Amino acid sequence: MRIFLLNNKPAGCPILRFLFLFYTFTPNFLQDRNTKGIKGMASLLLPAAYGNSGQLGVQVQAKFNFMRKYNLLPGPVIFIFGLFIMALGVTLSVKANLGVSPISCVPYVYSLKYPLTLGQTTIILNVLLIFLQIALLRRKYQLFQLIQLPVVFIFGFFIDFTMQMFSWLEPEGYLARAFICLLGCAVLALGVFFEVKAKFTYLPGEGLAMAVSKTFDIEFGKTKIGTDSSLVVVGVVSSLSFFAKLEGIREGTVAAAVLVGYIVRFYNNNFKFLDKFASTQETGRVSIL
Repeated sequence: MRIFLLNNKPAGCPILRFLFLFYTFTPNFLQDRNTKGIKGMASLLLPAAYGNSGQLGVQVQAKFNFMRKYNLLPGPVIFIFGLFIMALGVTLSVKANLGVSPISCVPYVYSLKYPLTLGQTTIILNVLLIFLQIALLRRKYQLFQLIQLPVVFIFGFFIDFTMQMFSWLEPEGYLARAFICLLGCAVLALGVFFEVKAKFTYLPGEGLAMAVSKTFDIEFGKTKIGTDSSLVVVGVVSSLSFFAKLEGIREGTVAAAVLVGYIVRFYNNNFKFLDKFASTQETGRVSIL
């Protein structure tokens, strides 16, 4: 593929190829001209090559500059990684069998009732939450947030994938299950931490809380608690209606509701490395940290 152009001719120098790829795909903080070593070389040599040797990959570079400007790199990478970690946390909470997290209690109950996987019911619920956002915000709804649609499909796939990956995990004894439950809370919080730090978009549950906050002028923290509590209530009512007992909603659900927020704040206060990768461009989301 012709990526490098020197005076409209392909550049054959492997070093220039490496520097181009390094400069293009690394975050802005690695491209500081004062950075020492290979990072500084990349930032110093490539502009010189661009300006002094004619047009070098101008169109390709412009595309990547556009992607950076609108936080298309590396935000989505961090965000999708966060989705996978969150899905792993959901799986661990299911495997602990002490109650799933609030975001998963409704899909979990319906996955027990109908011949659907947890990932599939998660997708269905989140699509409904997206429609609720649109109904509440109407013309104020940001079209960019329709990216939540493919996001929920990815999240559902990750849940089913991690459920299959950990199909062997069957902790025995209450202490072992309690440990897996707490581990699930910590992992879920880590996924939320990555999701928020990506500053890309958000899951529909958080999006619904933001829509309610904007529509009724209520503090976001309160609407977030309200939406999570509503999901738990729907899960309880559905479970009692289907099975005449509680399924998937136990002390682990309460633990997740209480602990995840605190753990996310702990990560935010102690793990600052992602601040270097986070784009300075905002995409209309609000930080919950």
